[in-house]
Amino acid sequence: ESNYLRDFCNKFYDGANKTLEEVILSMSQRIMSVSSKKDQSEINEHWHTEDIFSKRSNEAALCFKKIYEPYLSSFLKQKFSDDTTFEMFNFASKFEHERWMRFHIANGFKYNEVHNKTLKKHARIVAFEQLEGKYSINDAVNVAMAFSKTKTKEK
Repeated sequence: ESNYLRDFCNKFYDGANKTLEEVILSMSQRIMSVSSKKDQSEINEHWHTEDIFSKRSNEAALCFKKIYEPYLSSFLKQKFSDDTTFEMFNFASKFEHERWMRFHIANGFKYNEVHNKTLKKHARIVAFEQLEGKYSINDAVNVAMAFSKTKTKEK
């Protein structure tokens, strides 16, 4: 899974000797450019049609994301190619998955191979290392987005 995540991150690294901060900002900017193509009314409409669990899940994530930036700050100026720097980002992604998983478990969800929100079953209630590679990037993206929003508020 770590290799899948590294490959995903390398798309934003491009071998250009970027720092972790540059990789994370590049990742979050790409995500924001895709999501900004939706107009605000579409985003508001989507939020108002979300069920209460989804809203609480998103709000819990926002409260928790303040942890990521201080954690990563000591590594931000280091080159992303450094294995230690990547592992710190990977660890933050694992931490995010753990947070997500605990939120679901606390709300009655259990592991099941087939996701069923009504029955509170989810296939990704597993250790980060057991996630299928493509799902590990969800957690990395959440970390990148949290970092990006923190940096935006500082300006």
